[in-house]
Amino acid sequence: MGGTIEIQKMKLDLLHNIAIFVEVAQTKSFSRTSEILGMPKSSVSRRIAQLEKTLGLQLLNRTTRKIELTEYGKRYLQECLPILEQAEIAHEKLKQVREVPKGHLRISTPVDLALIWITPFLGEFSKLYPEITMDLDLSPRSVDLISEHYDIAIRIGKLPDSGLIVKHLASFPCFLFACPAYFENCDELTSPKQLQHHEFICVGKKREMPLTLVNGKDKIKMNVNGRFSLNNISAAIQLAASGLGIIVISEFMVKKEIETGKLVRILPAWNVAPVSVSALTTTRLLPAKTRVFLEFIAEKITK
Repeated sequence: MGGTIEIQKMKLDLLHNIAIFVEVAQTKSFSRTSEILGMPKSSVSRRIAQLEKTLGLQLLNRTTRKIELTEYGKRYLQECLPILEQAEIAHEKLKQVREVPKGHLRISTPVDLALIWITPFLGEFSKLYPEITMDLDLSPRSVDLISEHYDIAIRIGKLPDSGLIVKHLASFPCFLFACPAYFENCDELTSPKQLQHHEFICVGKKREMPLTLVNGKDKIKMNVNGRFSLNNISAAIQLAASGLGIIVISEFMVKKEIETGKLVRILPAWNVAPVSVSALTTTRLLPAKTRVFLEFIAEKITK
């Protein structure tokens, strides 16, 4: 491991020394190179001497009045110029990736989120950024952003520790809803403590979930469960609207069911902890294509 690090350091020093040599060769002045590169004149001279020692050849003829390239210095300059030019081209190309929104974007998101916040706005987004193409994986599965080459994963709720960068997009209050028909065979709910004896439609991988209810300064924590767990919010809403259990969800996601009377809010004095919508990326240094998409979606979600 130590040997590998040392080799990498030698390579970096060599590239640095080459860049300094090219600047000296073009300005023919240690003083001018020192000013351009913002480093002491003595360091410039030392770096050139180090390069010559590595090569075993003299690159510059130095006098008190001027600096001239030796025969070997001229040959070395011609070999080194294309290397630096290629590095500059690579640098500029990546700067464009950072600054210009273009390229292919791969996004993983649950289907419900996509239908509510992404697909309705893709027409507008594509007009704003015509050079961005997109793949959408509509699945709640935990994709590996690095090995599967995803740019973004958008998720709902509490996230496990993963080492990924989490960008908070929005938070929404949640409430308890049920179909009126659900209570035809149940006692009327008057207290949150009764919820432990009721059926819940669980969104996730388990048929049991923690529930925290808040009413002003009062807070109640409990575990609730049900016969059904689903990884699709739309399907969970359908089950709740069919009278198969209580669902914990944001009001805007069941607006249609509320308007048609299929779902009603229960225990209206009590709120459930807000649910968060977050975007996961592998780095904070995002290319323009990723950055503009996240900004666009965050604006749509919070409207």
